Amino acid sequence: MADRDPYQCAKAVQGFWNNERELIKQGFGTRNWSVQEQIEIMNFKPSGGERKNAAAPTYGQGQATESGMSYDKYEGQHMKSAEAHPDFQGNLNNIQALTRDEHQEAHGGDFRNPTNGYYDPDSGQITDFGNNPPTDLQPQQLNEAYIDTAEYQYIIIQDVLNDFEQNKADMQNPIQDNYENVLNDFDQKKAEIQVTNNQQDNTQDMTDAENESINESETVGEDGGLDAGGEDSGLDSGSVDSGEAGGLDAGSEDDGLDTGGMDSGDGDMISGGMDSSGDSIDMGSGGMEM
Repeated sequence: MADRDPYQCAKAVQGFWNNERELIKQGFGTRNWSVQEQIEIMNFKPSGGERKNAAAPTYGQGQATESGMSYDKYEGQHMKSAEAHPDFQGNLNNIQALTRDEHQEAHGGDFRNPTNGYYDPDSGQITDFGNNPPTDLQPQQLNEAYIDTAEYQYIIIQDVLNDFEQNKADMQNPIQDNYENVLNDFDQKKAEIQVTNNQQDNTQDMTDAENESINESETVGEDGGLDAGGEDSGLDSGSVDSGEAGGLDAGSEDDGLDTGGMDSGDGDMISGGMDSSGDSIDMGSGGMEM
């Protein structure tokens, strides 16, 4: 006999209860569950909504224990036993829900006996599978479906509202993130533009300063040339005064007039020429006197 794999067996049982929950949502079940049993299978959270996995419902009146009331739970029975048929031990379609007593009866009164068939809780009869795979259980319509109650409708509405709020929050967060990213990008771009503008302003200031320096140098050059040796300098320092004017004073036309440049002839008309003051003309012999 093959070894039993506890993980595969537990996986098949939990898969059965999860599938049973989906049937209950449609008003069906593999057993005619009471409303309370349906609620337990649904396995709601205290705040509303379903937990990830469905739960096995309780049955019986319960027994008092030190920690409270203890209730028997429905058990997942492998119709084809895990030890004798290991290929089906992880298959949820190989599971049926039985009470503890029903489970024992399905094993022929002893849990050590292998099973290979469907146990009918109502008749106590077993339908043998033989070499065939387990037959899928036929869902039956529930006499009183919990999904039709006002309580369940309220839970559904609450779930819808919770989902809506969550979806709205999920939608808003990316928008907020994108908005903040846009602002960050804008601030970064603005800072980069400011740096560029500052650099351009500094470059322009330097260019203006250089141009101003060049203009001042040219102005100093022109004025200095005029003062030191250009046209103005020549006028101031004597190029005209000491040349032309000096020439006049020293010995050009005025000198000639003063020293007798005009009386160097035969002396018939002027003996002394024009004196340096230009006040009078002395006539020579036979001349005239002013």
